[in-house]
Amino acid sequence: MNKHCYRIHAISAWLALLFTSTVSLIVSCFGGTPPDSNTVTNSIEIFPGSSSANSTVFGQSNQSHLTIADVQTIAAKCPTLLAPAPIVRWRTPLVYGSKTWIPQTLLGTTPAWFRLNERLDFSEGSAFTEKQVQNNGKVCVIGKTVELKLFGTTPALGQEIILQGLNCKIVGVLSPKGVNLTGQDRDDVVLLPWTTAKIYLINRASSSTTLPDENLDLILLAARSSDQIQDAVKQITSALRDYRNVAADQPDDFTLKVWMRKNGDLSDPVKIQTTP
Repeated sequence: MNKHCYRIHAISAWLALLFTSTVSLIVSCFGGTPPDSNTVTNSIEIFPGSSSANSTVFGQSNQSHLTIADVQTIAAKCPTLLAPAPIVRWRTPLVYGSKTWIPQTLLGTTPAWFRLNERLDFSEGSAFTEKQVQNNGKVCVIGKTVELKLFGTTPALGQEIILQGLNCKIVGVLSPKGVNLTGQDRDDVVLLPWTTAKIYLINRASSSTTLPDENLDLILLAARSSDQIQDAVKQITSALRDYRNVAADQPDDFTLKVWMRKNGDLSDPVKIQTTP
């Protein structure tokens, strides 16, 4: 495809994005959405900023930041939790040949995301690796909807899609899951290493290939068992307040949301008391 055609497709996709971004921002940034409805019971999300003033935008928080160091602190000091997954979010068109698609969900994360969301089954390939995260690998995993929109009946594994000029090799295609409780297509998803997303998408104006920062949009976690959720929340709160030097008389500078299951369905986030 020549440069002229690429510009036409990219411009058309961005025009469509202008009409869809507002709703996506409201849902994603002011109150959030429940994790995948097949997520491990009692999923926990951590957002930057206090619960009374929490507000984030894609790629950058306007409150107190969460960073990869917070993820490492939780992993080291919270034994009731599965390995946490850092997440950065973005919106951009995908291009393959003459076709363009804007996925509902585009996340930069780590392999922990797949376990926390119970997305361990692949119709093709596999998840990207921790080494690819460390090396800012230009690789991604896509859902079935993305595969159908861009490739039709042609296998997507091993092909490259373009995200803001970044050629990204598809290393896995998730097995289909369908629509979740909020009506979101769980197969309209693209996942890539969070380091890659930060360097080549969020920091695209720079020619640097080093991380511009380690700020995250949120951290996804889950308790190892449902009866450990209270302890998990207390451990997270204690570990983060200590690491972030939050004074005893000050509120948390982060927000926890716990998604509970009722008869197999995810309920609204609940408030769990973390102090005596």
